Amino acid sequence: MLRLLDRGCRDASIRADATTQEIIVLSAMLIQHPPNNPDWDQASQRLKAIFLDGLASNRGTPLPGTPG
Repeated sequence: MLRLLDRGCRDASIRADATTQEIIVLSAMLIQHPPNNPDWDQASQRLKAIFLDGLASNRGTPLPGTPG
């Protein structure tokens, strides 16, 4: 994962201010299937798109705080 993130930061396809740990935590949150959600397939596709779009380097909004 670290190599993938580093490569993405170098080629400017992934925002440089996101850490590997943050991406792993967000990924884990994305795959959690909430109970009683019959539309989870569609909802998870939307969440994945939002997640990946948020990692794009062309975002003008810096992340708040410092990486933890």
